[in-house]
Amino acid sequence: MLKTFKVAVLGGLLALSLGIGTAQALPFINGTVSFSDGGITFDANSHSIVHLLNTVTQGTPATFGSCTGDFSGVCGAATTAGTINLVAPSGTAYTLGGFMSNIGRTPLNGAGGKLKDGLDFDLAGLVSGPGFDQTDFIGTWTGQGACRGSSACTPHTKSASWSVSLAVEHNTPVPEPSTFVLLGLGLVGLGLASHRKLS
Repeated sequence: MLKTFKVAVLGGLLALSLGIGTAQALPFINGTVSFSDGGITFDANSHSIVHLLNTVTQGTPATFGSCTGDFSGVCGAATTAGTINLVAPSGTAYTLGGFMSNIGRTPLNGAGGKLKDGLDFDLAGLVSGPGFDQTDFIGTWTGQGACRGSSACTPHTKSASWSVSLAVEHNTPVPEPSTFVLLGLGLVGLGLASHRKLS
């Protein structure tokens, strides 16, 4: 029984020291954000507006769709839209680290003198912000182009828009130092209680 008391007290002191010596854990970011239409650099090919692009050069987002959770305060705020390289995906998009996969391309098509095409891909990476731990995110980028012409775009008739929707993935929280402190106090209490029973 004395051995149990010693183990409980030592375990409690260890947990207390971990709790006191560990820096306060930051919360993960939670929520979703969507924004769109900052303009896009067109493909120079007359048979493509956006679907053959391998590098997406976007303008600053102009319209915010929805912002939930920790993103509620950023709806309408200026956001930087970086260039996205679809051949070697990496870098910063929308001030978030992002990597792309699952690229879908819709070739130029249409009728009645109106043509359209499309490009979409998935985003995944890390989002960070002051007061938060880096958090995983996933999302979808969609671009749509339009022009006039029968089988190819007539010069100077191209237009395009884009939108992006990002959602934070749920992360497993790291135990906070207060958890270790409570665990340590509990173990010390158990050790003292068993020691008193022996006395």
